[in-house]
Amino acid sequence: MKFFVRTDTDPIRYFGTQGDAHEDGRKEEPVWRSAVRIKEVDLKVDKDAVLRLLREGPEGAQDLLEGRGRVWTITARGGLKDIE
Repeated sequence: MKFFVRTDTDPIRYFGTQGDAHEDGRKEEPVWRSAVRIKEVDLKVDKDAVLRLLREGPEGAQDLLEGRGRVWTITARGGLKDIE
């Protein structure tokens, strides 16, 4: 299961599609858009991972959010730029 995370915010924001994350990042002022980080997370959908997310929430299952995945930033004009 894939979802997208804005890691530059506190608390972290979660989105079901890249388009939703992009739209949220475009709300930032153009000067600050280069600080936006949208990460693709490919979560292993197995019973243990789902139960841990339900029991502990995203903060307790932080290791599930780490690992390989594409990362984008938003350009001043509002486009997505692949940075990793």
